[in-house]
Amino acid sequence: MPDQSHTGPSPSGKDPFISSRSGDYPRTLLLMLLMLWVPVVAACGDSLTEPVAAPPDGAETRETTINGGTVGTPGTAPPPMSDQVAGGIAPTVESQTTEKIVLVSDRDGNDEIYLMNPDGSDMVNLSNNPAADTQPAWSPDGSKIAFVSLRDRNDDIYIMNADGSQVTNLTSSPNRDTSPAWSPDGSQIVFVSEGPAGGAAGGAAENENQNDEGQPGLYVMQADGSNVRRIVPERPLENLREPAWSPEGSRLALVARTDGNDEIYTMSLDGSGLVNLSNHPGNDRYPSWSPDGTRIAFVSDREGNDEVYVMPDNGAPQTAVTNHPATDIQPSWSADGTQVVFVSNRDGNFDIYRINPGGSQLTNLTNHTANDANPRWIPTRPRRKRIAFASNRDGQFPSIYAVDVGGSSLARLTSNIASDTHPDWSPDGLWVAFTSDRAGNDDVYVKRTDGSGLTRLTTHPAPDMHPDWSPDGRRIAFETSRDGNWEIYVVNTDGSDLINLTNHPSNDGNVAWAPDGERIAFVSDRDGNFEVYIVELDGSSEPVRLTAHEGVDAFPAWSPDGRQLLFRSNRDGNHEIYLTDTSGAAPVNLTRNPARDDHPAWSSDGTQIAFDTDRDGNIEVYVMNVNGSGQTRVSNHVRNDAYPDWQP
Repeated sequence: MPDQSHTGPSPSGKDPFISSRSGDYPRTLLLMLLMLWVPVVAACGDSLTEPVAAPPDGAETRETTINGGTVGTPGTAPPPMSDQVAGGIAPTVESQTTEKIVLVSDRDGNDEIYLMNPDGSDMVNLSNNPAADTQPAWSPDGSKIAFVSLRDRNDDIYIMNADGSQVTNLTSSPNRDTSPAWSPDGSQIVFVSEGPAGGAAGGAAENENQNDEGQPGLYVMQADGSNVRRIVPERPLENLREPAWSPEGSRLALVARTDGNDEIYTMSLDGSGLVNLSNHPGNDRYPSWSPDGTRIAFVSDREGNDEVYVMPDNGAPQTAVTNHPATDIQPSWSADGTQVVFVSNRDGNFDIYRINPGGSQLTNLTNHTANDANPRWIPTRPRRKRIAFASNRDGQFPSIYAVDVGGSSLARLTSNIASDTHPDWSPDGLWVAFTSDRAGNDDVYVKRTDGSGLTRLTTHPAPDMHPDWSPDGRRIAFETSRDGNWEIYVVNTDGSDLINLTNHPSNDGNVAWAPDGERIAFVSDRDGNFEVYIVELDGSSEPVRLTAHEGVDAFPAWSPDGRQLLFRSNRDGNHEIYLTDTSGAAPVNLTRNPARDDHPAWSSDGTQIAFDTDRDGNIEVYVMNVNGSGQTRVSNHVRNDAYPDWQP
């Protein structure tokens, strides 16, 4: 029986699950849906319908027009899928055994950079040099470490591989270059430079960022050391240091002296928007962003000695995490945001400790007679290439699952007597957005992959479904029929600021956010049949039609570099996965199989593609190389597994 996947009687085609609530819809609507959706193998059985997110009650709705066009889901509203509330769900996924903490220790006689497990075991000397090596900073992908070293007789910034190999001096400056911090995309490093001329890279930069001779200046460079340039705060700051790049990439946190005490500031990358966050007569230092960018850990001596505190990214309220007469400094968050490591001399010498942000479960990790400092938790859990998908393998209604690409480590993320479909990972890999009809109609929900934090984002009686996170993780786009036709809306991840993006009389849906966050790809029937379009979100241009074929083109998916798009089309007589570039160059059929291939999704490194297919008699998740080779089955169950999405 035909399954209804989202997008209404539109390009979405059929869902691998048949809606259990189809009786709630008029017979004429169901007939329309069946005419437009491609049938799926009769063995599909249970329904798996995608819900779209609706704004919370009372949320303000605004309309934003992209050159007069309304974007909505193609066709009539599909039958709602039962929402399942996750209860008693096995926590996801990532193994803690491969996480690492980098730190500095003088246990071998001088300051060296070491690597250890989160429990303090397997300590390895990475730098192994007679000079002092300090201030390590992980690259976002965990493959490299930036650090400060005196090995060339003054402080310079170096990088090395995570195993200590291929050490390279990036700054080679007569000035003192310190405090390296990576941009979230790993392409740049911000740092502090201090010298007689106040400039980096041999003093070539101008002295505009210094209040007095020798005051430190803030710089940014490419990750290979090239293109060094100064960042000038909108007003002079004394003793500027300890920059930390926000996870979404638009702000820096830093320390500067104001009226005789140290404060934590945030500002934009161009130096504008300077805000004193800590704003306290005590000395506040060592800012460290939480992985989701909503909190900042820092150190303050406001109660007479150095303690670790946490505050929201707007500065209030400020809450103490530690409470001890010793010195507690240099906090750093775990990759999942559930723990903080810091340095303390509470046991007589400086050791690395671990604690929950609420102040419980304190553990001494290093417990050594030497001094240990500068701990930095690897910022991303090692990429295990996991795929989220929807499946009805454990009952009548589909739930969200995650599995390794090799088919191992299956974890159930949602569990409810409703339909949960269309999973979409958050950019940090810690949340999943999905469609669910657990409240009676299709809405958009989000929840953490550890099973906590379930939140309903939309609450409209019309279907809201097929969510897609913005690259900065702050918004979710989805499709909805709340205006009578299918449109594309966007909402903040707290359910606020609901906006109609497309606002066009046609049907628009299957939204996919471009990696640059400035464009979306979507599907529309505005030119007579369903085609793939691209449009700038600032409304500066009309939507550009990318495909042009009498067949139905649907479910676009951007490559991680933003240069190519996958989509599904029936232009060759059955559902196949195609690849094109952003100019719309002749699409290439990647799957070339007589079965139905659908719902393509890129791996985070752009080397593989996941999709679902019924070539084995039921619907399963497969992966293939970008050229279509190596098509391999990932899931293996008698029920249906569909809507794959690769963890970032």
